[in-house]
Amino acid sequence: PRRPLSMAGLVSELRRTVADPGEPEALRRAAARRLRLLAELDVHGRPVAPQADPAPGGGLRAPSRSERPVRP
Repeated sequence: PRRPLSMAGLVSELRRTVADPGEPEALRRAAARRLRLLAELDVHGRPVAPQADPAPGGGLRAPSRSERPVRP
């Protein structure tokens, strides 16, 4: 399918659109707005798409102690 079926695929497509100078300016701005919305969205305190964050590293960060899996 042309459209991605995952959050990572959606974020990649939006990032490509924002970075493509051949795309219309209005489309690039709309893609940037959607990336911002995805980066700010969380469910139960967890980010939905941390890779959408424009921070260095694409929003990737080491998990905090509370986010690390608990091993039995």
